[in-house]
Amino acid sequence: MNFLKKAVGLTSSTPAEKISAIVPLSEESQECNPQECHNTFASRCFKLDPVDMKSQLWESAKPFDFHVLVSTGSSDWIHDAFTDGPEDGMLQLLNGYEFGKFGKVKLNVSSVGFPDGDDFTDYEDGKKADLLLMPWFVWVKGLDKNNYKTVLDQVLSTLTTKDDGNSSEKLNDWQKIEKEEGSPSQENEHRASKEEHDNFRLPGVIEGAKISKDLSKSYIFLCSHRTRDKRCGVTAPIMKKEFESHLRELDLYRDEGDDRTGGVKVVFTNHVGGHKFAANVMVYNKHGEFVWFAKCSPLNVGPILNETVLKGRVFPELVRTAKKFDPISW
Repeated sequence: MNFLKKAVGLTSSTPAEKISAIVPLSEESQECNPQECHNTFASRCFKLDPVDMKSQLWESAKPFDFHVLVSTGSSDWIHDAFTDGPEDGMLQLLNGYEFGKFGKVKLNVSSVGFPDGDDFTDYEDGKKADLLLMPWFVWVKGLDKNNYKTVLDQVLSTLTTKDDGNSSEKLNDWQKIEKEEGSPSQENEHRASKEEHDNFRLPGVIEGAKISKDLSKSYIFLCSHRTRDKRCGVTAPIMKKEFESHLRELDLYRDEGDDRTGGVKVVFTNHVGGHKFAANVMVYNKHGEFVWFAKCSPLNVGPILNETVLKGRVFPELVRTAKKFDPISW
């Protein structure tokens, strides 16, 4: 029977096998010893419904091609964050922008604050907005109702097009690169060798909006949308505190005002979907990995940092989706 299935192409792969074709799997434990946690926490905060706890995570999240995160300086929002503010405010305008021209978008707001300066009030009133574009680690700052369409058209067209000399290749679908066999050191060398010279092809300013590189090594996004799901408002601050404590120990912690190269920032976002699997943790590595974990607790923080952020390996039992993209060279 197995032979017949293979002959007609009906064999099915396990989630772990499918994930391993995208990113390497970790052979380490997905949880640390409770004594290794830097902060005490109540385990009941992370307790899931028994049915949800047994549910398979892989492919439980809707696929997307790129991620847009709008800075708001908040850690909680109304039920639908993009309906907040005036009708001609940037959140509603961005919600109506045709991101679909460049692929499937995931649109979120984030806790990243507004810039200090004379235009602070414009940001606070929703007249201006800053965006982080992932997986490209690119900032677009100072969007307003007059320039946002032109700026986003040019920026996203450039980012989703790969320049290969005489030809261009659309990058709407992130590459799914099968892992190479070899030792952990060989895997790390492979990741590093794929980094190229800085080929940032965007102008510094487009119609008054500033375009810049984000110099972080990685970003970790945690849903803190308490209004949407109370558990997220409880678990996200606990997870953030634990992540940042470990990052300080690794000398990788960066707060909002710290733009030193090679750090890791932990940021809150609004609803990401699948809150029955709280806590959700999204990781973007500049080496070229995106992983969306769920059913996480502080016991997973150390392993996620040591294996996923530092080595690009994942724990299949916790993965909702994973993507491989070209390493970012800045």
